[in-house]
Amino acid sequence: MSKQIVIQESLRSYLELKNLSQSKLATASGISTSSLHGYLNGTLPKSLMILIKLSQSLGVGLDELVFGERPIAQRVDGISLWEITGQYELTITKKD
Repeated sequence: MSKQIVIQESLRSYLELKNLSQSKLATASGISTSSLHGYLNGTLPKSLMILIKLSQSLGVGLDELVFGERPIAQRVDGISLWEITGQYELTITKKD
């Protein structure tokens, strides 16, 4: 099952929500204003690094930017999940 890519809608929404201009986001992300304008008009970013820069500048995760989905959890007891990867195993089972 593939997810729908909604970068265009996400960018527009976050620009409005965070009261940012296109030029401010482009500058903060280190990309050209014309590139950002293209993404807002439906052109998909051509590199993962651009998506990372945009998501970092907006303060959102890649899932939020690309698919419009918020992650279930980003932190566990104040520790970044990336810091504990490989140290713990989480098992989820369905209750009957």
